Amino acid sequence: FLTAIQLFSRRENEQQDPEDEIILLIKKSKVSAMTGKLEDADRYLHQALKLAQLSQNNQAITYTYTQMANLAFLRGDLLNVTAEKDNTRLLLGMCLDSCARYMTSQKQLVLAESLYEQALAISQQVQGETHPQTVVLMNDLATVLDMKGHQDRAYEYVTRASNLARETSHPDQCVILSNLARVLMHRGQYHEARLVYEEALTQAESKADKPVIQHIRNGMEELKAKAQKSQEVRESTH
Repeated sequence: FLTAIQLFSRRENEQQDPEDEIILLIKKSKVSAMTGKLEDADRYLHQALKLAQLSQNNQAITYTYTQMANLAFLRGDLLNVTAEKDNTRLLLGMCLDSCARYMTSQKQLVLAESLYEQALAISQQVQGETHPQTVVLMNDLATVLDMKGHQDRAYEYVTRASNLARETSHPDQCVILSNLARVLMHRGQYHEARLVYEEALTQAESKADKPVIQHIRNGMEELKAKAQKSQEVRESTH
């Protein structure tokens, strides 16, 4: 515990240092958990998380999420509710998903990839391959892999996600198809990418989803520019 807490760098001679408050809240949470006061432990961790986010302390955020996941396991073991194991694992999956999204926004892609992989594995095992959340996690993992430049693995996950989205009429199907088109574009498959973008745009327009429509159109403009540049390069080499 002490080793983990020391991950948070301390600034000396500051009054009411946010890191000190975060550490105190986490300590209180651990004491509460040890004495069986699990609701109190959860409340302290949420307070610590809010403070860590306000102070933009990435290490504290990551560590607090980890403690929340551990507490979720503990609560599942001790409360002995119906389907406790599955519910506890789903709680852990939600924590991992939230943390992965934050790490992605901070461009900490190695950690985000690992977190998404764990969240996806839990969702597949507990909820099944075709569950809407499983499909979303496949898509999100593909996004991170694409951002890392691992287009082949990204294509594998997003293709599976898009196929499942089509088969199950997933509510976010147009978003997932847009992501597939983006991965295809990054793989240099411009014709295929255009066809998928057009499919995604048709769906988004049928729902009158303006933000998604704009997102897809932006992707299509980027695709057009990349395809044109690629064509110019080919012509200049002949």
